[in-house]
Amino acid sequence: MSFYGHPESNHALTLLQRLYSMSNFLWACVSDFEEILEDSANGGGLSRPRCMIEYFRRAIDDRHLLDLGYIEPHFTWCNKRHVRCFDSRKVEICDVVQYYLNGLFCSSAPSRDCMHDVLSYVQSSLLDSKRRFLDSRFIDEDFGRAVFDMGPFKALGVYGIPVSFFQNNWSIIGWSVTNACLGVLNEGHNLEEVNKTLITLIPMVNKPERMTEFCPISLCNVLYKIMAKALTNRLKGVIREVILES
Repeated sequence: MSFYGHPESNHALTLLQRLYSMSNFLWACVSDFEEILEDSANGGGLSRPRCMIEYFRRAIDDRHLLDLGYIEPHFTWCNKRHVRCFDSRKVEICDVVQYYLNGLFCSSAPSRDCMHDVLSYVQSSLLDSKRRFLDSRFIDEDFGRAVFDMGPFKALGVYGIPVSFFQNNWSIIGWSVTNACLGVLNEGHNLEEVNKTLITLIPMVNKPERMTEFCPISLCNVLYKIMAKALTNRLKGVIREVILES
């Protein structure tokens, strides 16, 4: 079986798991995962985030794959020229940015049991009535309120549609937007498509030379912003009881 890595590792490894579960026979996977198993395999640029290396390593182990080795040039983007054409000191800017942001937004994803153990030592300061309020299901009005609480011309997301479009056409599209939001927040529907985000890098110095000298700004889709605003509005009702001003 041949296999080529997806830009997002979790998608590629999920697909690989699906293929693995389709057969009980031995199999060989000739592939480019676009991942590494250890830091020493990194040929240039920033180090791969440790959590992503561990995630890939666990995925390989879970699928009982063994590395059979490779005798050709390690780098496949030299356009059929000699391998020395690759200069590890001249990594593409986009690769540097991707490595940096992957590490910045990477999470170790602690298990539910781990989170439960930690939270069990945190004393709750909310009354039962407030807890029930936070746990209650969202309703249509929550999202209408959220839309008209938002600035009409905030920075655009992936699809380039401003909040003003939703506000001016709410009588037509409001039901569809509301159903989508209710599906995510009440029913746990997949958020992946909504969660596509543009990231703009704002320089913090006159001549930035390092990624740490940029401030990443996320430009989220309006649908995502509406749900986030609805959650924020709900938290406003209890925020003073869980966070002290001091």
